[in-house]
Amino acid sequence: MTELLALTIKQPMLWAISHGPKRIENRTEAPPPNLIGSRLALHASKEYEPKYQASLTRRIGRFPTRDQVDLGAIVAVATVVRCDTASSDSWFTGPYGWVLDDVKVLRYSVPARGSLGLWRVLPEQAAQVWDQLACAHQWAEDLTHCTACGEVAMWVAAQDKRAKCGLLHNLEGVPPTCKKCGIVPEHAELVEKLRREAV
Repeated sequence: MTELLALTIKQPMLWAISHGPKRIENRTEAPPPNLIGSRLALHASKEYEPKYQASLTRRIGRFPTRDQVDLGAIVAVATVVRCDTASSDSWFTGPYGWVLDDVKVLRYSVPARGSLGLWRVLPEQAAQVWDQLACAHQWAEDLTHCTACGEVAMWVAAQDKRAKCGLLHNLEGVPPTCKKCGIVPEHAELVEKLRREAV
């Protein structure tokens, strides 16, 4: 099995990566060269930092509350495409900006104990992550949009219609999920991309 490395990030800033536009993770050290182009697990620390709420509100207009995010678990994976020491991206504060791409949110978060800096995910936890990513997705044909905001609803629990993106969507139906693993796509483009990858 391929080794999986992880970074622990505090919520709700990790939410800005997994469910928002943030694609730079600022660190005091550069990533090791062999991590460039590789998958990285994104782990939510056990702490929720209210101090990030103002920044997220200013940048993207909303933020999730503590009970709307996962804590103490791997919630997503991303590809580290490069490391910037200078950038015009508003999320960059340096000194090293780990640039992320192809962020995929796990349908089922994987509980794990994090650590400072880069750390290795335990084999049994990594297996749970890889299993979700390896699924040959069988998508429903239609996307369900919120009738209030028009956004595609993500991670909506059928029981309470609460979206983990932090909005209480007015839903017309159940969002499209993979019949096998339950992953919900964020955008139609992502659906098509995953369909191509599954062929």
